[in-house]
Amino acid sequence: MAKNKISVSFSKRNSDLYTLLKNKDNGSNYICNLIRSDMDKYCDDIDFESKIEQTLEKLLKDKQLIYNSSDKLSGNMENKPTSEDVDLILNLF
Repeated sequence: MAKNKISVSFSKRNSDLYTLLKNKDNGSNYICNLIRSDMDKYCDDIDFESKIEQTLEKLLKDKQLIYNSSDKLSGNMENKPTSEDVDLILNLF
């Protein structure tokens, strides 16, 4: 028998969710899998954001991109990002 238990209440508005859970062979396992999936998605989002930050830091460090106080990115003419590139980067945050 599991040591960790929790009680979940369902309002009338969520009675369909209660019915679905009640009809599952193992409702506890179903809930745990949903929570695990949600946690994994959240961690993936954090990892993705971290990778973007690391890439930008590397580009700035290698002077492939230069950040100046007017909030614009610039670089040498060969690798200069387009305005679409800048918009994409800024919209990621």
